Amino acid sequence: MVEPDLIEQRQYAERILKNANIRPLRINLLTGLAEVEQRHLAVLTGLVQQMGFPLHPAVLTDKR
Repeated sequence: MVEPDLIEQRQYAERILKNANIRPLRINLLTGLAEVEQRHLAVLTGLVQQMGFPLHPAVLTDKR
């Protein structure tokens, strides 16, 4: 099981990214996989590195 604190950090990161208007966005809170469209991937990667978010950027493959 993932630590509750880590899940809270990922939820906080999700709110920040949504407020930055990076959409569509899908985050798996257990694994930390953050999926966005290809056009937002560079921005997401930069924010994750700069802010130290516990996320792993990836390209969104389908819009479920």
